[in-house]
Amino acid sequence: MSITGDTGWSAPVITTAFSVGQLATALTGIPVGRVLDRIAPRLVMTAVRSSRWWRCR
Repeated sequence: MSITGDTGWSAPVITTAFSVGQLATALTGIPVGRVLDRIAPRLVMTAVRSSRWWRCR
């Protein structure tokens, strides 16, 4: 089982998608870390968790 076989997407498309995801994570990591340093980490993580819960409903 592979992603290319399951989805029918080519390997370059899958590689690009993963690369874009990693780039987005890298770009948002520093700002999110700064927010966590300024505000209580538990409060921020609870807010993120709550927003994910509401989206799933």
